[in-house]
Amino acid sequence: SANVTLTLFGTLPVKTVRAVSTERRTVQVCGTPFGVKMFSDGALVVAFSDRYTALGSENPAKAAGLRLGDLIVSANGRPVRSNEDLTAAIQAAGGAPLTVVYRRSGARHTATLTPTADESGHYKAVRDSGAGIGTMSFVDPQRGTFAGLGHSISDADTGADLTLLSGEIVPVTITGCIRGAAGSPGELRGEFAAAPAGTVLANDAA
Repeated sequence: SANVTLTLFGTLPVKTVRAVSTERRTVQVCGTPFGVKMFSDGALVVAFSDRYTALGSENPAKAAGLRLGDLIVSANGRPVRSNEDLTAAIQAAGGAPLTVVYRRSGARHTATLTPTADESGHYKAVRDSGAGIGTMSFVDPQRGTFAGLGHSISDADTGADLTLLSGEIVPVTITGCIRGAAGSPGELRGEFAAAPAGTVLANDAA
């Protein structure tokens, strides 16, 4: 920092101020592919399955008013952050109706779900994680942050954006690709390394 005198027309002194100089922030531009592993904050409904009982064909999720892409966040007052959480709540209900809270288009809704068991006694029609390959746009070496710009990560079946609970990036070895075409973005295929290289903090369109 230093004292700087402001002048009028370069000659007449007007005011002396204290100026602080800082380095211009820079980032390192990349294009490096990386693997992404994400876990959603809730259980995403990605499919429906009919159950065949003494009463005939039943579909508890559809009967409760759930739709593909709904994100279940609680069941009978228990937080749901994974497929296992929802399965445990359904099994604990023992066939009795349970109240589920879900998000649809940003709004919260409540439904009553009456489960029916299949032959193995399980009910499963949700997804709680996803993985894929992205491209790193830039790295900020001073702050230790990175970004992969383009679009948010969405579910392959429903197209709904994954609501992030946790995630990480890992080095990836590209083993193949599908060239993009009009109406199709293409696809990278690869093998993930075991050790994570960073943490995912946001999954959005910014």
